[in-house]
Amino acid sequence: PIISDPVELSQFLRFDITPQWIVARWPRVSTDLANLDFEGLRVPLVSGTRIDDLAGSLTYYFDKYQRVQRITFRGSTGDERKLVNHMAQKFGLRPEPTLGRGLYLVKWNGEPKSAMRVQHASVARGNVPHNQLEIELELNRPGPHYALSDEFAATLGKDRKLGRWGES
Repeated sequence: PIISDPVELSQFLRFDITPQWIVARWPRVSTDLANLDFEGLRVPLVSGTRIDDLAGSLTYYFDKYQRVQRITFRGSTGDERKLVNHMAQKFGLRPEPTLGRGLYLVKWNGEPKSAMRVQHASVARGNVPHNQLEIELELNRPGPHYALSDEFAATLGKDRKLGRWGES
């Protein structure tokens, strides 16, 4: 939510969230049809005003049983360390060698299943420290549909082809 009090990451990066919880918590919710298997509910998120808080777009993707199968976040922060620590502890994302600021993956049989990319902002302004880093996050619930979205897989494939991470 757009808030006046800080929000902890564990409050909104969870797989037990329901569509009703989202609609009750945010005054504006947009729908997004990711594919034929999932319906997405997108909300704005500003977690606070500290340098390590997040600002951006958070989307929950639900299956036909109204269970969250995927969570994505696209946005910015001034310091990614709190987010990186949370993703490592709660979801098992591990750092990969990269030319960018950071790439963190959960792999199954050598294939990325959840991912977070941290890049320096394309235009960084010293007077706007909260927007120094761009975050792309995709968490997928382990299970039969446990795979990166085609969009995120293509981004990682492009990065790999360019030699930004992984084997050259």
